[in-house]
Amino acid sequence: MSTETTELLHDSVIGACGELADTGWHPQAWTALDEIGVTALVVPEANGGAGATYADAAVVLPALGSLAASLPIVEVGLMAGWLMTLAGSQLPTGVVTAAMAGPTMAVQSASTCAVAGARRRNAGRVTRGSNAPTGRGP
Repeated sequence: MSTETTELLHDSVIGACGELADTGWHPQAWTALDEIGVTALVVPEANGGAGATYADAAVVLPALGSLAASLPIVEVGLMAGWLMTLAGSQLPTGVVTAAMAGPTMAVQSASTCAVAGARRRNAGRVTRGSNAPTGRGP
């Protein structure tokens, strides 16, 4: 990735987030980042993502860290997206998370930020096997 592209991506992420409150969930930043494709950055386009590279993620994550943005980009765009791709499924829209329960890994989607009692639906499963996650990163 060229320096110009890196700077453009970094500045786009910072600009999309705007002014953030000091603490807590930042829904306005999530919406803005989702609109520019950052929330599912490395998920293949065929699975509902932006189809970018981990080099792109290496620009986005420090930019968000510099803002202390409270956003689940790693959980959604990297972990859940990776699992959904392994399962051959589309990444659901919104905030998702991955959970391990026995011999399967499930990706859950919530219509709102994860809070106690939030409605969730199962969006996909990956059964342990030759192509399933081993606990190591993507």
